[in-house]
Amino acid sequence: MFHTLHGSATKVIGCVLLALTAPAVHSAESKPLRWHLVGVISGPSSPFTTDAYFPTPLAAGALVDVILTIDTAASGSGSSSYVDYPAAITSARIAGSDWSIKMRLPLNPGAITVANDDPDYGDMLDLDVTSSAVVPGATWYNFEVDLRDPGGPNPGIGPWAPFTTTALPKRPPALGFFPSNVFYFQARRDLPGQPANGGAYYGQILSLTLM
Repeated sequence: MFHTLHGSATKVIGCVLLALTAPAVHSAESKPLRWHLVGVISGPSSPFTTDAYFPTPLAAGALVDVILTIDTAASGSGSSSYVDYPAAITSARIAGSDWSIKMRLPLNPGAITVANDDPDYGDMLDLDVTSSAVVPGATWYNFEVDLRDPGGPNPGIGPWAPFTTTALPKRPPALGFFPSNVFYFQARRDLPGQPANGGAYYGQILSLTLM
């Protein structure tokens, strides 16, 4: 119906529409997103000295529920086929059936790494979040997800899937693209003379979705 208006009236309506719609589009593009992961524990991973720092001992078959907050405006650096975004994850919640851990800033790190047709990594999505120990000797946690196509060392240039660039993905890719799919969950304390003090578990990611 705007074609029935003339002159300054048309310009005014056009400016009003732009003023109303432009901020909303920009806000949607820069809004932090939440990714939801569900994994299943396969077993302990080395180095492992004790599971005392986990909220509860974990066993094979236990489910782990993870929510990551992603800063879609995070900057990265690297090469044409491998880029690290060291501050892309701003918070994490890791939970089991009767326990929960929350990681908030400052994280050390809260990184996402993307590889696209990289000769060493193929197509890779690595999510790596570590809490900062409040005081020396306090417990810190790490959760890392490593997804790769085709998997294995030095896969060659490809092309591999699902990435076509090294841009930070706004949506998590489908797990079916990654033959290599593993996560690691650590709980440790930095004690003098015990650099590997604590424990770790590894497992498989069952689902990866946008909340």
